[in-house]
Amino acid sequence: MVFRDRLRFARGDGDDGFALATVLLVMALVTTLVMITAGVVMASLRSSGDHDKFEGAVGAAEAGVDTTLSKLQANQKYSAGPAINQTFASADAERQWAYTTLMAQVAAGVPYTNTGTGQFIAIRPPDRNVVYSLGCVPTCGTSLAAQRLLKVEYLFAPYKPGNAILTAGNLSFSSSVTVDVTAGGPGGAANVHTNGDVVGSGCSQTVNGQVTSSGTFNLCGSVGLPGSGGSQPTQSVPTVAPRFLYDEFATSYTSNWYDLCPDGRVRSPNTVSGSDPCTGVELANESAGGTYRGWSFVPGSGTTPPTWNMFDTTWGDGVYYVYQGNANISRNIIANSISVIAESAPTGGTSTTCGKLGGDIYAQGVTINSAALPGVIFVAQGQLSVSSNFTAGIGVFAAGDQVYIETSSTGIRGTVIANDICTASGNVDQVKNAVIDYDQNVEIPLVDIVRTTQWLELQPNAK
Repeated sequence: MVFRDRLRFARGDGDDGFALATVLLVMALVTTLVMITAGVVMASLRSSGDHDKFEGAVGAAEAGVDTTLSKLQANQKYSAGPAINQTFASADAERQWAYTTLMAQVAAGVPYTNTGTGQFIAIRPPDRNVVYSLGCVPTCGTSLAAQRLLKVEYLFAPYKPGNAILTAGNLSFSSSVTVDVTAGGPGGAANVHTNGDVVGSGCSQTVNGQVTSSGTFNLCGSVGLPGSGGSQPTQSVPTVAPRFLYDEFATSYTSNWYDLCPDGRVRSPNTVSGSDPCTGVELANESAGGTYRGWSFVPGSGTTPPTWNMFDTTWGDGVYYVYQGNANISRNIIANSISVIAESAPTGGTSTTCGKLGGDIYAQGVTINSAALPGVIFVAQGQLSVSSNFTAGIGVFAAGDQVYIETSSTGIRGTVIANDICTASGNVDQVKNAVIDYDQNVEIPLVDIVRTTQWLELQPNAK
C-alpha cells in the first residue's frame, strides 16, 4: 500500500516536469511569433515611411517645377542658375551636372524653399527651355533625407482665344449687336464671357455662341446658344501688357516699328535687349509741329497726357508704340497694315485712372486691312474706344481697363479682351450697335502659354 502511494506520487512529479517543459516551449514559440510579427510590422512601417518620403520628395520637386513655370509665365526671360553651355554625353552626365549645379546654388547662399512637407531648390538655365528641381523630405542636406531630381522641358505656345469677347469686368450690350463666326471659317461658336455681370438694353442682340457671366445675367430676348446664363465659373483673362509686346517684338521689327514718345520725338527701337521704349535712334521731332508718317503731336499738361494724333489720310504701314501717352485716330483713314500699342505712365494720372497717365486709344472712321504685328490691331493699357464706321481685322482689340465698341459698319474681325484693372470711374465694357466677327483661328501674342513637353526623373536618388 505504501509502495503504490509512493509510485503514484513519483508519477505525479514526472507529469509536472513535462507540463513545465510544454509551457516553456509554448511561451518560446509565442515569443518567437511575437518577435517575427513585430519585425514584419516594423519593416512594413519602415517601407511605408520610405514610400511616403519618396512621394513627398517627388511632390516637393514638382512644387519647384510649378513655381518656376509660374515665374516663366509671368516673365519669359526669367532664369535661375547658370547656363548649361554644353551637350551632355549621357543621361548620367546631365544628372551629375544638374545635381552639382543645384548644390553650388545652395553653397552660394540660395535657400531651399519649404513646401510644408519638404523642401525644394530649382534652376532654369537661361540657354535652354528646361527646369531642374530637387525635392527633399523631410529636409535637404541631411543623411536621412529622401531626394528626387526632376527634369522638365517646356515651350511657349501662342495664346489662342476661345471667345469673341472676354472681359474681367461688367459687360453691357445695347442697340443692335451681332457677334458671329467669320464667314467661310471652319465653323464653331462665337462665345462671349464676362467674369462680372452682363446686361443688355433692347432685344436686338444676336450672338452665335454661348453668352455666360460669372455674375448676374440680364439679357432680354433670345441671346446666345443653349448653355448661356449667369453664375458660371470665371475664366482666365490674358493680361493686356504693352511692355510684354515691346520686349518680345520691337527688336524684331526695327525697320517697321516706331516709338512715339511723350516728348514729341519719334524713335526706332533700341537694339540692346531689355531697353526701354524711346531710347533708340531719333527719327523725327514733332514737338514743335509737323507730322511724321501722318502722326502729329500735342504735348500733355498736368494730368492731361500727351497725345499722338493721326488725322492724315497718308498713314505709313508699321507698328506704332505710343509710350506714356494717348493715340487718337480719325478722319476716314484707310490703312493697309497697321498695329497701334499704347503704354501708360505708372503715375501722374487721376483717381479715375487709378493714378496711371495715358495708355488710351481712340479710333473712329478708320479702315485697317491687316495687322502689321500679326494678331495685334489695337492694344491699350488704359481704355480702348472704337466708333463711327470702324472696320479692321484680323487681330485682337484689347484694353487693360475697358473697351467701348460702337460701329455700324462692317465692324471688327478677331477677338475683344478687357482686363478691367481700373474700375474707379465706374465704367463698364460696352458693345453698342456693332458687328464683331470672331476669327477662331487668330493667334494673339498678348501672352504665350507655357506648355510642358517632357517630365523625367533623372534618378530615383539624386545623390
